[in-house]
Amino acid sequence: SVADVSVVGNNFSQNGRNGILVNEARGLLLEGNNITSNLGCGLNVTAATSVTVYHNRFVANHVQANQTAPTGVQWDGGYPSGGNYWSDYGGVDLMSGPDQNLSGGDRLGDTPYVISASVSDRYPLMSDSFTPIPEFAAVALPMIGLVLMFAAWTVRRVKRAD
Repeated sequence: SVADVSVVGNNFSQNGRNGILVNEARGLLLEGNNITSNLGCGLNVTAATSVTVYHNRFVANHVQANQTAPTGVQWDGGYPSGGNYWSDYGGVDLMSGPDQNLSGGDRLGDTPYVISASVSDRYPLMSDSFTPIPEFAAVALPMIGLVLMFAAWTVRRVKRAD
């Protein structure tokens, strides 16, 4: 049994059965891994609780991913962080927002990547060299405040010079 482990920045390629088999895991993070060209399943989660899988590259595996664990696996990091890159994903990026219902792309697929009937990556990455976009409010509003303060300071300075 594995508990509270992070598997980050590894290559799992050309294995005969599974690139990664997760069985009896709790508190597992799989992030930033390359899971490519595995003859069986890229990532097979059979028994797990509290597992998070995001920002990984799933490329050309016979089966990209499989989850038979009934619950406890999160296949993305939420919005706007995103999920995973799937080489066989056929979706588009025309919309944005947590519900992918706002105009304009955000480098996340508009439709989830389906892993099984009840399991999906809600925010598949459109590029395998993805850099997450921070939420608008988290970056833009403080930046707008700084610009307005600078503008007010400049106006005051110009008026004093007259």
